[in-house]
Parts: sequence; C-alpha cells; structure tokens
Amino acid sequence: MIVKGKIASIDKEYMEYIDRPFTDYVFDVEEFWKNESGFGVEGNEIIVTQDDNSTIEFAKHPLKEVGEEYVLFLALVNFNVKNQAK
Repeated sequence: MIVKGKIASIDKEYMEYIDRPFTDYVFDVEEFWKNESGFGVEGNEIIVTQDDNSTIEFAKHPLKEVGEEYVLFLALVNFNVKNQAK
C-alpha cells in the first residue's frame, strides 16, 4: 500500500521482548496511491508502527513528527504478540 498524508498523533509507545521499542502513530491518509494488499481501510485514519520511541531512537532512523507530511510504502504485518505497555 502506498499512501500520502500526515501524522495526526502518537497513539502509544511500548516495548516488546523487554528491549525492542516501538511507536504507533495515527496517520491521516490524504491520498491512496496504491492498495493491492486487499487490506480495507475505513475512513482516512490508519495506525502506523515505527521501530523506535521517544526513549530509544535508532541512529539515522529519526522518529516521525506529528503534523509532518509523509509518503509511506506500507506492508500489513499480522502477528500475535502481546505488547507490553510502557
């Protein structure tokens, strides 16, 4: 899926397996450029996950900024891992 839009807010930050940081963002989709995944989207908001957070940030991989516009190339990842809230 390829979408264009803006980061509306941070939904949550959390750790998996004690030491793997993640941030979930609410992304307001302005344009769908491609969606061959078969993944349906209701409305214009999707949750996008990035592999770092405000506590642990990877070098050369800065956190996305709320209010900034992005073009995202997305893949649906579906796995059953219980998130550990931070």
